[in-house]
Amino acid sequence: MDLFFKYSRVFQFLAGIIPLLFLLAYKRKLRLELVVFLLASVLTTLILFITGLYSIKNWFFFNLFSVINLTCMSVFYFSILHSKISKVIVLILTTICAMAIILELTYYDVINLSFPILKLGITLFTFIYFLDKLANKNQSNTPAYNIINTALCIYNCFSIFMSLEMEIMLKNNFWLIHNVLEGTSKLLIAYAILKLPKMDEVIKRESLGVNP
Repeated sequence: MDLFFKYSRVFQFLAGIIPLLFLLAYKRKLRLELVVFLLASVLTTLILFITGLYSIKNWFFFNLFSVINLTCMSVFYFSILHSKISKVIVLILTTICAMAIILELTYYDVINLSFPILKLGITLFTFIYFLDKLANKNQSNTPAYNIINTALCIYNCFSIFMSLEMEIMLKNNFWLIHNVLEGTSKLLIAYAILKLPKMDEVIKRESLGVNP
């Protein structure tokens, strides 16, 4: 089982690199907060893998990525949602998640109890996106965002339940299920990136005063 867990880490890392490679190779335009999220995810996976091999405590990097994850997802959804009510709900959920994380880190060294809250918050972001899309059909987002939102929704939905038993899953290496799910979600995001407009097309549209 330990060998499968290590392989799942490798898959998670390689799958996380693919979206970034697609951005560079195909010269696609992706929102900055998503680029930061993808880059931070890859680096965190690599650090956790290396420190895990040498039994080095790595909770700091896990905590840091959790904060980056919340920040990037909050900025992303707040920016692409059309309804003011949807934006306000995102801000409220972000505040609740942030307060839960801050409160836990005040007393403990690692994000544990607040992690399911974080995953629930991001899952609700994805649901709000679907509802906002239905309510604002005349203001559609790029199809790539629909795929990205679906990938984030599936991954975070499963992560809620897995994070409730995080300690047990980590001790028994069942966390490999999480690694595979996260890697799969990154592959979906990589596919979504191919649906994004090319960088030169975006620059051309912006020069003409057209919304990219």
